[in-house]
Amino acid sequence: MSTEQYLILTTNRERRRGEADGVGDIVEVVEASPGDIVGLPDDVEVAPVMPLLPIEPLAAADRPEDATLETSTGRVAWGVDAVGALRTPYEGQGVTVAVIDSGIDQDHPAFAGVEIEAVDFTNLQGAPNEAPDRDGHGTHCAATIFGRSVDGLRIGVAPGVDKALIAKVFDPGQSATTIELGSAINWAVSRGADVISMSLGMDFPGYVERLVERGLDRRTATSLGLVAYQENVNFFGRLAAFIRAAEEMRKPVTMVAASGNESARDAQMPRVIAASPPASADGVFAVGAVGRERDGTLKVASFSNSKPSSSAPGVSIVSAAPGGGLSVLSGTSMATPHLAGVLSLHIEKLRQGPGGGVQAAQQAMGNVLAGVTTNRLPQGWSRRDYGAGLVQAPGV
Repeated sequence: MSTEQYLILTTNRERRRGEADGVGDIVEVVEASPGDIVGLPDDVEVAPVMPLLPIEPLAAADRPEDATLETSTGRVAWGVDAVGALRTPYEGQGVTVAVIDSGIDQDHPAFAGVEIEAVDFTNLQGAPNEAPDRDGHGTHCAATIFGRSVDGLRIGVAPGVDKALIAKVFDPGQSATTIELGSAINWAVSRGADVISMSLGMDFPGYVERLVERGLDRRTATSLGLVAYQENVNFFGRLAAFIRAAEEMRKPVTMVAASGNESARDAQMPRVIAASPPASADGVFAVGAVGRERDGTLKVASFSNSKPSSSAPGVSIVSAAPGGGLSVLSGTSMATPHLAGVLSLHIEKLRQGPGGGVQAAQQAMGNVLAGVTTNRLPQGWSRRDYGAGLVQAPGV
């Protein structure tokens, strides 16, 4: 009988391995036949391993200088201003952010002074604390969260973040799966992440093609693919709830993910696709993208998938590019780090409050959703397109 690889989540402490550090392996991988995973206990969640893809950004027509604003404090990326990061005293100090993506250019001036701990999950035999970014996706996303100013331009929402965990799960020309994603989440939680930012999604068509290549007819492969898709939604939803709430964790962790770029709202035959996993899982906060209109309103991006938890700037976003420069990209991949940065600001505020905000990462997302603004959204805006609204930095 043929075997498959499965992700295993065991929420029962007594059943789990590696409890010496209080965390252990949250996600494990096993190879088994489908019959072997039937009838498992209720505290065990199982999902077949699926292909994983970065949510590819769209090249923006704007030059870096066209994606910025002149303010009383200097030049700033328009998205940083839109989420209120210039109007808050908080900068994310003391917050640890994990970015699961294509790696990072650690030598970029945007990351000067940041303590970066990196692991390349595409090559676990590689040198420690190295995760070179040969794509640029991860560097761009990381700098939007915590990047320092570059040539007088502020690009980071939370430039006070002084520790970052970089998990590389993609490399150009290499395939990736949810095994790398599960390993990266394990590592980020064990290293004390407060926020995990993921601008990635599961490749449903790729999974179906894999089944077809193994000899299944396309109708059966599609049916099995839909089952696997739903099982992964359930798996990552339960995982998100577990790592945010489990008392055995050092501290709760909040996961945010891009809703996806598969929609085509302005096409001759418009299509709107719902958020894909892991963003669509319960407990993972899906981020939709908005862009600037000439009248100052912020409109949902034509590519942005529906049913996000909230929205953030994701069109013509200027941020760091490998090699020390800047680039302008669009996508829900660019919106997601805006939310991760805003979360970092809220966590810092909570930790300065009564009791030191022990559960700050858990409480912060509720504060973000309660503090969104809808003032710049178009008349008649829909929660299906914008979620709760545009995320905002905390006030004093």
